[in-house]
Amino acid sequence: FFVDQGRRKLLAANAGHPALLVQRARDGAIEELRPVGRILGPLPTGQYELVERALEDGDRLIAFTDGLLDARNHNDELFGMERLRFLLLEHTHLSAAELADLLMNEIAVWCGQMEDPGDDIALIVMTLHSSF
Repeated sequence: FFVDQGRRKLLAANAGHPALLVQRARDGAIEELRPVGRILGPLPTGQYELVERALEDGDRLIAFTDGLLDARNHNDELFGMERLRFLLLEHTHLSAAELADLLMNEIAVWCGQMEDPGDDIALIVMTLHSSF
């Protein structure tokens, strides 16, 4: 994804990753952006859809790898999108850094003492301010 600061727009494509989430500051609503695109690498060519969304002050972008959603607990249950969405809605008051820490801590608790959550987890949380 790319944030066009001059136009106050988000440009996003996808190559097999989970949805990019946009959480709106005005009402907390969460939009899942799922542009069409297949995984990079296995095939020599591919077509990728580009989506564009207007951004406002305070909007939050949340990007992550599938390891976040696929993290499993001792009952072999997935962390999942529903749990992620619940946490985002419950913690709109946190800064981007605080929210990222909270999410990673929640995943660690979810996985318990398992040394290997089963997949890598990458997470980006950013809040857009008037100076962007």
